[in-house]
Amino acid sequence: MISEPELAGADDSGGGRWAEGLDGQAPDGPGPDRGPGAVRESPGRPGVRGWLWAVGGGAVASAIWAGGLWAYEAGPPDTGGYRASRDLCTDVPLRSITAILGMPEPGLPTSTTHPDRSTAACQYLFPPPGKDGSFDRPGVHLVYTLHRRTDPGPEFEAAVQARADREKPGAALETVDGLGERAYVHGADSSAATLHVLDGQATLTLSLTTSAPTRSDPTGVPTDLTAVQDSAVQDLRAALDALRS
Repeated sequence: MISEPELAGADDSGGGRWAEGLDGQAPDGPGPDRGPGAVRESPGRPGVRGWLWAVGGGAVASAIWAGGLWAYEAGPPDTGGYRASRDLCTDVPLRSITAILGMPEPGLPTSTTHPDRSTAACQYLFPPPGKDGSFDRPGVHLVYTLHRRTDPGPEFEAAVQARADREKPGAALETVDGLGERAYVHGADSSAATLHVLDGQATLTLSLTTSAPTRSDPTGVPTDLTAVQDSAVQDLRAALDALRS
């Protein structure tokens, strides 16, 4: 059996820690003297600290809601008049390059359309400069991307540098003036060069492979890449105008 002292002992401290109020005083008795000027909180009323937490939480929630509402109302970025292309070979005929390399075979267009991004590409194959077939055929691969949802600008240079490093580690980028918002070229010192153009929400990548002597006739002279590169800049400038119409 439990003796009376054991039962009474459980209540010696005024009911134990769970019976104390939030400020350390018993519900039915006065708390410790906190000195002159001390402010007592009324039982059952939340303290100042809880009130501040409530106000702070409400402010954070309002800020998050306002930010989400602004993002919703802002909508997708302005494409600046650029449109998707279903047949890039027709939209961009590369007239300046054709004047140097000759008329290409009918291009091989591809395209994909998505609410967030549209992509189109074309492969152009030009006739070999050597009539006896002693040269490889020069070619151009053009890719056009319309970014409908995100801004390609902040990561444009990093993406171009990564592409250049894959082709030649440590490759340097050269700036191309007067072409779009920003433009770079790499590989111009080899038999292949790639130009990258950013203009608002549109990006263009033109990869140029010039002709090279074949093994059967290694003495031939390849196409002058500098002249073709200058023509490629003109064609890319015309492409931006055509894709914005």
